[in-house]
Amino acid sequence: MKWIYRMQLEDVIEGELVVPGKLAKLLRTDLKEIAWTIGLDESVLKRQSSRHAPNSQRRLRDLVDALLILTPRFGSPLMAMLGTDQNRLLALRGGQRCN
Repeated sequence: MKWIYRMQLEDVIEGELVVPGKLAKLLRTDLKEIAWTIGLDESVLKRQSSRHAPNSQRRLRDLVDALLILTPRFGSPLMAMLGTDQNRLLALRGGQRCN
């Protein structure tokens, strides 16, 4: 079952870049919520140049990595996102909320 979650989360990656729109679709949310969770402004994830920036991608990867860790416990990436407070979610991967 764990491989199913890994496949779902790997679907949000193109090459080496996390695609915020695909991640939002998987988590049944929007870019605003994804941006808030990783401590960025929504406009950063809407502009292609900004979402490809190393800092943005690092934060997105931290979120995906944390979801990979938590998904088996919660049963799906969506439930892992809903069932975990934002600071704990990012702390798992060493991320830090900046707002």
